[in-house]
Amino acid sequence: LKKLLDIRLKRNKPFFDDKTQLDLNCLMMSALISAHEILPNKGYLKLAENFFMKIEKKYIKNKIYHSFSKETVFIEDYAFLINALNDLYDNTMNLRYKDLAKRLSQETIDKFYLDDKNIFQKNPKDNNDIFFNPLYDIFIIPLDHFKWRFYLCFSLDAVTAVNKYTSLILPKQTNTC
Repeated sequence: LKKLLDIRLKRNKPFFDDKTQLDLNCLMMSALISAHEILPNKGYLKLAENFFMKIEKKYIKNKIYHSFSKETVFIEDYAFLINALNDLYDNTMNLRYKDLAKRLSQETIDKFYLDDKNIFQKNPKDNNDIFFNPLYDIFIIPLDHFKWRFYLCFSLDAVTAVNKYTSLILPKQTNTC
């Protein structure tokens, strides 16, 4: 057994992907808050708040970014972060979370919303990277992107009290039967 262990220790270990992503961390924070709503005495809310402090320190302190590159950010990072902040505010009533959600909502609109086309981009408007396809039309978005659009539009309407963005994802009302 020792001989096998020695051989194993000499082998190259497989690659381990240890990057973290803002959007997935925010989903985890919202999941902890949902767990708190179901099991209120298990400490999940405190865990979510501690988790947010780590996210804030790593991703939000100076400039929001997606992962290892501090130059890359996507709209889903903002969408899930704003949603998680709204979840935290709803469960703690701490205005710090609501104020940050408001500030980030305006930043999201400024960075990603094209007034002339009435759409949000996946990437910031000022992104000149030729490898990114910057536009998603609301009617041809991939299904996996619907969730962050849903979070974003409802969060923006809730925080800004404008009720403009939800209409971007909801079907148009018709008067026909």
